[in-house]
Amino acid sequence: MPDDRPGTFHACDLACAVDNAELCDHHSGLQPQALVFAKKVSRAWVNFARTGNPNHSGLPQWPAYTRDEGAIIRIWGSPG
Repeated sequence: MPDDRPGTFHACDLACAVDNAELCDHHSGLQPQALVFAKKVSRAWVNFARTGNPNHSGLPQWPAYTRDEGAIIRIWGSPG
């Protein structure tokens, strides 16, 4: 996050994975894009836990990872 907020650090994704970016405002800065990002990440984790598939309408289609096709997804700045 800008404004002298920490960059990437160990376990920085946990607040997003459980949609607690508002509670971890010292990391998110309560910036709107950080809160939207947390909702997208959390929803992907919930979908993955429920069905084994992280896809949802707020993300581009994320194909399953295979050894031959190492699919990754860019969530920050994605549509939805």
